[in-house]
Amino acid sequence: WKRVVAQAEKTGVSEVPEQDLHDMLRRNPALRIIDIREESEVARMPIPSWWNAIELPRGCMERDIGKHVPDLNTELILVCAGGQHSVQAAQSLTSILNYAKVHSLKEGAKVLCRGHPMYRSGVSKGFQEAVGNTPLIRLNKISDETGCEILGKAEYMNPGGSVKDRPALHLILDAERRGLIQPGGTITEATSGNTGIGLAHVCNARGYKLITCMPSTMAKEKQDTLKRLGAE
Repeated sequence: WKRVVAQAEKTGVSEVPEQDLHDMLRRNPALRIIDIREESEVARMPIPSWWNAIELPRGCMERDIGKHVPDLNTELILVCAGGQHSVQAAQSLTSILNYAKVHSLKEGAKVLCRGHPMYRSGVSKGFQEAVGNTPLIRLNKISDETGCEILGKAEYMNPGGSVKDRPALHLILDAERRGLIQPGGTITEATSGNTGIGLAHVCNARGYKLITCMPSTMAKEKQDTLKRLGAE
């Protein structure tokens, strides 16, 4: 495996660690993610749609990639289950098909799948990974009385305490990918509380300043929470 990586590096292929992925997408919104896993692997753990990944299973990639990415100067990140096959595939795209800049995502698809309900991680690495994947809870009494399976989605178990953590996180990630905000920038939000709290957490995690505007009639506890989280 070390020999594969060493040979890949000679042909201009690099392994991209998770911490560099968002920075690369922020610098180059045209970068494309290519999912080269088998169909069964994709079915077990699909990459969330917000990554806009192109699915080209191994064996079909070399044949079909030109239809999806005709420009050989397009920057690509290849994704497989664990990282090994994507290095080899990236090497072939560079040396045989002459794509100019091809990377392999280190650790594979699990890096992109953390926000998907089918993914279950162990310890969350910070606020961002803890958002979502909240449990479904069967409401026993009403389910038994009605003969229906009625479930409650426990969104209060998001790290910021509400469902608003989800849009807060993905508004910021989407703006980063499209190059609309820069590191250290300022986010402004008119909020009644929970969206602002979610954004305050995300801004702390991603390195932004947050200014919120809210009615003076809002609960003092929410105002105090925002201030403690560093928002103005």
